[in-house]
Amino acid sequence: MALSDTMEQQSEFETARPVQLAVPLTRRRLPRLFGQYLVDEGVIRAPDVTEALELMRLVNSPVGEIAVGEGLLSTVQVQTILDAQRRVDERFFELAASMGLGGDQLESLCADQAVENLRFGDALVEVGAVTSTALEEHLRVYDREDHWPAPSMPRTASARARMAAELVPRLARRTIGSTMRFGAPRAWDGEALDAHATASAGGAGRLSLGVSVDHHVAAGLGPQDSAAATSWAHKLAPVLLADFAGLTVNMAQRKLGLEGELTLTPGELPVRGVCFDVAFESGAGVLVIDAA
Repeated sequence: MALSDTMEQQSEFETARPVQLAVPLTRRRLPRLFGQYLVDEGVIRAPDVTEALELMRLVNSPVGEIAVGEGLLSTVQVQTILDAQRRVDERFFELAASMGLGGDQLESLCADQAVENLRFGDALVEVGAVTSTALEEHLRVYDREDHWPAPSMPRTASARARMAAELVPRLARRTIGSTMRFGAPRAWDGEALDAHATASAGGAGRLSLGVSVDHHVAAGLGPQDSAAATSWAHKLAPVLLADFAGLTVNMAQRKLGLEGELTLTPGELPVRGVCFDVAFESGAGVLVIDAA
């Protein structure tokens, strides 16, 4: 799971560390995913979220896996498409079509899966955590909360900053494996969490994109098969976050036809800019965007 700028002040971005403030992040009203909201409100329990997500993993087969089963693609072709999705922001069937793979049958399969796949709320009903009537009512209340599925950039933001912000949630699902919800934009105060990184690019204007996550999210970025692997995930988190940020910035540049040397700085964050509090499936984060 998961952006940036380099210019005359690049050395400052690479060496300066954000100032830690006395006011803790948790005192602000943070965005929440729907499952977090339901647990906070006492509607369901945390284990219900885990059970619903596990049911979704069991029921919702990846479209690539189904395409292989139906003989539309080979495993090598599926991996080629998935690898390409890390560089090009396109849907699975669109990339397959551009490579001359799958044809109309694959597009139809992808459309069917989008409709048939079990959603989180439906999974909660299936495991008996909540009734469908109660779910709909709580969803209406949740939708009125002050959060958004993508960062809401100020009108004065550059086209590259806007594009990077638009790409963040989609690329996070691919690289970090998590849905995200964002709070309202605010001035970056330097209040970092446990693991962070920045990607920066210069050229026609500059862009720096920083991501900071708490230890719960950091632990989920790497292998989960042992305690040792989880420990290494914490250590590798800044590198993996830098990869995510760099992928986002690079893709934003490509979409806009811009060029600019990319610089990745694990363990660092921009010293200024606009930021957004972020809710991941496993914890909290902060997204920082600084653009000229």
